Amino acid sequence: MRRPLLFYILFLSAICITLLNSSHRVSAAPWEQTIMPLGSGFESSYPGGWVLIRTQNTVTCSTNSTNVIYTRTRTPPNTNDSDWVRWRPTIPTTGQYQVFVYMPGYTHNTGVTTKARYQIGSATGTTTVVLNQNSGTCGWVSLGWYQFNAGTSGSVYMGDYTGDNPFQLIAADGVKFVANQPPLVPTMFSPSDGATTSSANVTLQAQDAGDPDNGPRNSRQFQFAIEQIGGSWTQTSGWGGSSWNVTLPADGQYRWRVQANDGSSSTSGWSAWRSITLNRVVITPALTRSRLYVDTRNYLMLEICGRNINQNIYIGSKRAGRDFGIVTRAVNFGSTEQCTTVENLADGAVLTSTTYQTGVALRTQDVYSVCGSSQGLCNSIQTSPATIVSPPQPPPATGTWRVPFFSQVDPRWKNKSFGNCICKIIGQCGCALTSVSMNLAYYGVDTDPARLATSMGKAACPMNWATAINYTQGKVGTVTRLNSFSWAQLEAELKKGPVILELTRSCDGVCNHFVVAVGGSGTNSNNYLVNDPGVLKGERMSLSAVLTRRSYRLTGMRIYTPGPNAQPIGMASTDTLEVQQVGTPQPPVLSASEIITGSVTLYRNTETMMTLELAAVSSAGAVTEMRIWTDNIPNETWQPYSNYVELPLSERVYVEFRDAVGNVSGVVQETNGPEYGSPEIWPVFLPVVIR
Repeated sequence: MRRPLLFYILFLSAICITLLNSSHRVSAAPWEQTIMPLGSGFESSYPGGWVLIRTQNTVTCSTNSTNVIYTRTRTPPNTNDSDWVRWRPTIPTTGQYQVFVYMPGYTHNTGVTTKARYQIGSATGTTTVVLNQNSGTCGWVSLGWYQFNAGTSGSVYMGDYTGDNPFQLIAADGVKFVANQPPLVPTMFSPSDGATTSSANVTLQAQDAGDPDNGPRNSRQFQFAIEQIGGSWTQTSGWGGSSWNVTLPADGQYRWRVQANDGSSSTSGWSAWRSITLNRVVITPALTRSRLYVDTRNYLMLEICGRNINQNIYIGSKRAGRDFGIVTRAVNFGSTEQCTTVENLADGAVLTSTTYQTGVALRTQDVYSVCGSSQGLCNSIQTSPATIVSPPQPPPATGTWRVPFFSQVDPRWKNKSFGNCICKIIGQCGCALTSVSMNLAYYGVDTDPARLATSMGKAACPMNWATAINYTQGKVGTVTRLNSFSWAQLEAELKKGPVILELTRSCDGVCNHFVVAVGGSGTNSNNYLVNDPGVLKGERMSLSAVLTRRSYRLTGMRIYTPGPNAQPIGMASTDTLEVQQVGTPQPPVLSASEIITGSVTLYRNTETMMTLELAAVSSAGAVTEMRIWTDNIPNETWQPYSNYVELPLSERVYVEFRDAVGNVSGVVQETNGPEYGSPEIWPVFLPVVIR
């Protein structure tokens, strides 16, 4: 039997409707209802002034091209609706729902209303959302989150009275109601499972694992619970931030867990339990360190540090091998390290403070000791500002993007010429290039600063952020430049991937610096970790430490997005500390005129201290000693040679090396970061986005 043409038209329309509806779904929610014009749940004044789209060819897409209807707007003196529609869902359970309206997308851009008024009737009242149907949008648009009671009391209403120009087209397409999904169970961050603490004050920390629909609030609250194993003590934090300070009542074993809430009654399940043991130990009094230095007033100062001392300490001196004098000072050091200073007006002057029982001269050529009592707890004074240490390790990678780390001062490329900048070499002004290399490597690009500089040519300096994308084989899509900074923007972007931060300090010329943020949240720089290319081991450094080093301030962001071929490494989910082996640093090559030489490189720093990597070589034998001083701390004391030392954070540090037969090197020096900034240019062409 030959079927009529109308049969085939209706059959193909049904297939198109099915495909369009499936492609427009926002997420795989547990419940959703789509209401189409002239279908179930749809109320209207149709036919009235409404016209079916299929008879007018007015739109380019819709959820159902045979059922979309349109009319013309009314304006004053008309003050009410003549033609109207209402979408009324059947809500299964009371709760939060996201409402979407389908924007049909007109084939022309004139005579279309810009003020379509959607009135959402929910359990809390009526909310009006005005949409521009002339925007060219074709697809689902969210009207927001709303509380609906179970049943059919909720609705979305739209009429032809808009306040827009009269006789503008206004269309009614599908409306969708999607139930809220609960957030994911948060990740337990700290303490680690099975941890032991000696302090009864414990901070429990969790990390947001996300929310399938990121609503109704785009951030989560957390609730912690802790209980004593084998006891009756238990506490719950209530809803709040991602950390909770709690005081444990007694030594023993405890377990804790956490759950998340998305701002509605929708709550994740509880995480698994983690255990923690409180084992308080008795801390004995201790003198931890002491040193001589000259302060900014050119006063000779004696600094003494310790903990758990509430008594007199004894300061003694020797000159030419014999005891010279002893003074006492009352201190009250708590359980954490505290320091006190003894002040002198000039080298060799006598202490006159009434807190001392006798006067004693402080002289840089003397040898001093500090004792916690007249019999013991004695420390020799360190007259050098540098303490020999093992190279510090980065903190655990938990909760951070695993961005490969490159340093611009890496010996493999720090002296490589690149680009077209005055500074010439990567070690001096290659922080932007190195940060881009790290970001591209995260998305799967096989590169490093040297290779990327070669590929980019003159575009590497001044840095052309967009040109770098040409060498990613489709693994990076776009780059966005933000000329301002906000903590909220940084936190939001870090949820998607690593972010390049621009830091700026006051100076004459270009004095910026670029680092790669790999994790963190909130409005405190202490809470963020960054890969800092300006130091030798800048992997996962505290943002606060980087800002402090040269008085930087945050001024912008550069954000690369993944391309179609991206292979992002992802986020670290374990909370173990990755101990990285450090080899012996290679010293510089001796010139024809040198017997002994060396190098000093900023290895890593905190807000108050910095670690230096030292390397030296002598043609006459082993290098045995070094002398280290800074702009603020003079030092005449030689100490045993070591590859790594720690000293107070200073803008410039100086080092001399001495070998076993007495040969002394020239003075080598290092600043607390690259001297030059990274110039940049911004040609306006895709894929650059400037905001």
